[in-house]
Amino acid sequence: MARCEDASLPTFSVAHEGASPHKTLWRTAFERESGLYVLLLLVLGLVIRLVPAYLIYGSYDVGAWRTVLMYQGMGKNPYLTHKLNWPPLWPTLLLWAGRLEAVYHLPDYFAVKLPAILCDVAVGFALYFYCFFKNSAYPHLAFRRALWYILNPVAIFTCAVHGQFDCIPALFTLLAVIALERCSEERFPVVTSLWLSLGVLARTWPGVLAPLFLPRIQGWARRLLFLAIVFVPSAVSLWILYLQAPHVILHDVVYYRGDIGDWGLASTANLLPTRPWWRAVNGWIVRKLLYLGWLTLYLIFWRRRVDMGKLVCLAIANYYVFTPHAGQQHFEWIVPMAVLADIGWLRFYTVVAGATLLLYYYLWPFNGEHFDFLSHQHTMSYYHNYLSLHAHFGTTLLMLPLWGFCVVWYGALWRRCLRESI
Repeated sequence: MARCEDASLPTFSVAHEGASPHKTLWRTAFERESGLYVLLLLVLGLVIRLVPAYLIYGSYDVGAWRTVLMYQGMGKNPYLTHKLNWPPLWPTLLLWAGRLEAVYHLPDYFAVKLPAILCDVAVGFALYFYCFFKNSAYPHLAFRRALWYILNPVAIFTCAVHGQFDCIPALFTLLAVIALERCSEERFPVVTSLWLSLGVLARTWPGVLAPLFLPRIQGWARRLLFLAIVFVPSAVSLWILYLQAPHVILHDVVYYRGDIGDWGLASTANLLPTRPWWRAVNGWIVRKLLYLGWLTLYLIFWRRRVDMGKLVCLAIANYYVFTPHAGQQHFEWIVPMAVLADIGWLRFYTVVAGATLLLYYYLWPFNGEHFDFLSHQHTMSYYHNYLSLHAHFGTTLLMLPLWGFCVVWYGALWRRCLRESI
């Protein structure tokens, strides 16, 4: 995992001579210089997210969450809205957002963004404290590392502007990796399994990472227990929901797959004359390549020991390269892990992805389905700006540079993981 210090400075670890006990380190993290950094992270993280979240209505997803809140307020099953495609952690957090809206009279579009914003700021704190505990002698280095997330435009766009919650599974995945790094191999990684279980409850993609953790666990009995802790809570919750609305849960959650979109190899169909069969075949092939890529990762790194942060970055990059569909909110998944493990490539990714999202939101506003992007006014131009053939063509061209960068980063991660494996 990338070290949280500059090459020009001496390296320290928690175990260096005179190091404080664990509880003392926590207390030290809130005192003097470190305490000031914690306060600055809190203020910066909240202000630069809450202000645009309040001023900008957001995407059609914000309208979806408003609909979920309406159903919950009427005592109806929120999955009947057909807006939820995941286990129930997110609608549970939306229920809390609805309470905030009612008690404090907040605008509904603003209230539904609050759970994700708070979790997004929590990602920055997780990165800060992890780096601080590795090198408590230089808290400014931990602060600088955390700023790469707190000020990252990809993260800010996703939760404050777009109104999506992808920072929540990303936070739990980050905490799972950090907990694994701090756990000795002789012990069962209880905390890691619980964090990853919460990630799956929020969104299913952290479950794809679970096999990467298994080689760090000794014995098949423990590995099976780890998988049970990760997946059983989500399975049980979906079974309970299935009993209430079988067709909806099967169609919207269990069988849910993103449509072939304007991203990657599958998007090349948008650049050709209309060929529905090519679009379908192309998407099928790309999806099989995606699964093959993950299977290859599991097999190659089963007996190779490599930094867990880089390995998770590689697994997420595999999704970016081979998925037939990537929503703009998916670009945040890799950011926390890259801050932790691959800060060099993250610098370029931040520029390319940030510029791509800025242009995307400007050129194709999410207007018409649930209100205008900025002004809350209905407009039929949504169908012209977002669903027409020229919009798919333009979006594909806009996303190609970012996809190309992800391909290059994916290759670099493969080389780095193989070279550093033992």
